[in-house]
Amino acid sequence: MMYFKTRTDFEAFMNVQKDDRCLGYRNPGKITDQHLTALIQNKYQITPGQILSKEQNQELIRNLYETERTSIRQLARVMQASKGIIEKAL
Repeated sequence: MMYFKTRTDFEAFMNVQKDDRCLGYRNPGKITDQHLTALIQNKYQITPGQILSKEQNQELIRNLYETERTSIRQLARVMQASKGIIEKAL
């Protein structure tokens, strides 16, 4: 059973760029620490040295983790908190 008449037809088909999405997979993409810091400052109006209550801090961590898809380690770096504190907030 042949699907393509010639090898060049097959190669042409394989080399075409497609925008298919397999099973709804979305590549999350990485966000840098600088971009995350700017996002916190712009979207949440929080300055780097600002002290938040425990509840506000936990809510911010949960929002960033869920909406921006940041890692626990990156949140710990940017928020200058230990990895354990970030994990407890989640």
